[in-house]
Amino acid sequence: MTPGAISQLERGRTSYTQPMLEALGQALHCSPADLIVRTPDEVSADDWLSHFFRNRNIEELQRIEQMLKAAFPEHRQDDAGEPRKRSKRN
Repeated sequence: MTPGAISQLERGRTSYTQPMLEALGQALHCSPADLIVRTPDEVSADDWLSHFFRNRNIEELQRIEQMLKAAFPEHRQDDAGEPRKRSKRN
């Protein structure tokens, strides 16, 4: 699709077809239904997170995990998966 065709679709000057929705959905990493059942401002946090992590390789995910652990040490878990108890600081 050309930028002009997308612009006409966005402005309602042309109607969409199923192949068009499928191509746009693939390009935007969503289902064709997502393009017609929600407006862009209705994207949930879960959708955003799913999109953010979907195409990351294992090294990127491990770096993200390390950064989050460093940024939020109070949320770390012990070896059994239980939240660590906070120590009182004086």
